[in-house]
Amino acid sequence: GLNSTQSGNLRPPDTHGASGGGKYCQIVNTRLACYSRSGGFAKQLDVSLASFFNYFTQTIFDPRIEYDEVNDRWVAYAEAFAEDPTTQYIFWAVSNVSTPLAGWTVYQWDADLLNNGDFWDYGQMGMTQDAVVLTANIFNPSFVGARMISLPKARIYNALGVTFPVWSGLDGTLAPAKVLDQHRDMFLIAAPLWLPPGGTTIS
Repeated sequence: GLNSTQSGNLRPPDTHGASGGGKYCQIVNTRLACYSRSGGFAKQLDVSLASFFNYFTQTIFDPRIEYDEVNDRWVAYAEAFAEDPTTQYIFWAVSNVSTPLAGWTVYQWDADLLNNGDFWDYGQMGMTQDAVVLTANIFNPSFVGARMISLPKARIYNALGVTFPVWSGLDGTLAPAKVLDQHRDMFLIAAPLWLPPGGTTIS
């Protein structure tokens, strides 16, 4: 996998990975690499997140990657530090075909919905049969609740423009599941830790 120098020496490195279609892809702060799962795990893709998402204004962090076994696609996600008091971009990308080596369609969205300095942080990614789901903790400057967006696969898997619902004021830290069957619901787990309501339980 990628070492600390290759991942920009950022701490924590926010390592994440996924396996499928004969590939293993690892994503860390500032970098994405994909390896063959045969023939000595040869590295077949090695790109900075700035180049991958075509965004060079601010540092990109908190990346995630998943392989969608049902649709045979790869989905990557990350967020950037705020450009200014009213603009913070998050990114998601979908592989154009089943391999992560043949190009991606990238989306960019300003997560500061109210233009009030809300900061989208600690993003997580899951999916159902119909949607890719992203969650994050929102700070301004202290924790004000989690948000969730639901991206329709039928649109983003076909490189189409997209609108989507946004849920606000949710419990944090909120992690969506990767739902592998045809269940209609998304399942989420909240691990408050030091965030409200705190304590030693998950919900």
